[in-house]
Amino acid sequence: MKKTRIEGYTEKVELKMLDCKSCGAGYVLYDSRDRKRIASLPSNEREVYYFNVATHSKLENQPCHCGKGTFVLSHDKWEKYHKGYTIVTCDCGSKVECHDFTNTCCTCGADYNLTGTRLAPREFWENDDADDERWKTF
Repeated sequence: MKKTRIEGYTEKVELKMLDCKSCGAGYVLYDSRDRKRIASLPSNEREVYYFNVATHSKLENQPCHCGKGTFVLSHDKWEKYHKGYTIVTCDCGSKVECHDFTNTCCTCGADYNLTGTRLAPREFWENDDADDERWKTF
């Protein structure tokens, strides 16, 4: 069994949007999370993408189709933290991403904890029902 630890990281996100405050309609002009996807597009599709952004940016301060508001530019920046996790190569060969307290292999049903340690089969787990004697004292 092989374990790989993926460290947590902070992603800086920048988002520019035109949106109508009355009806919520809007257009994304720039999303920093799309940079790699856009760079990987064929040149003709990339040209179409940039043409659409240029066209939508001309809508700033123009009336919305709802008739009640205008398109306003909003520019937001924030940081998003991505929690680290462990990837385990199960004995059956499948990869299991361990994000939760208990993580189950979709192929063979083996269970792993958050750190990627294989757990005992479920039939050996203790039943923690609310009717258990330990909980009646509370």
